[in-house]
Amino acid sequence: MRAWSRGRRPIRSSRPTVCVFRVTDYVASADAADPRISPIFGDLTGLPPLLIQVGSHEILLSDALRLATRAAKDDVPVTLEVNFRLCRVCSRASPRCSTRAMAALAAQPSFMKEEFVAA
Repeated sequence: MRAWSRGRRPIRSSRPTVCVFRVTDYVASADAADPRISPIFGDLTGLPPLLIQVGSHEILLSDALRLATRAAKDDVPVTLEVNFRLCRVCSRASPRCSTRAMAALAAQPSFMKEEFVAA
């Protein structure tokens, strides 16, 4: 049984360290602040509306918040959903994960219809 499924906070202290070591696997020798690698550092003007879904126990929560802030700054319509006590990829996990995870999945087609289907 995973710690988050027993109602405890997941262990996060070691995960950021692991992510830092894996950065070079993703960026090689390039600058991680290059907007082609990390859109947070680029100009998002002109992007279509964004739906950003993240769990409050997600290791990438701060990145999701920064992306939403950057999108809003660049006048990109953004919907940010922070789901309490959900962890990374929980919305893709089994239905046992939580009804909130399943609700997050169900919200995606509605968002697409609202934002992209011509009236």
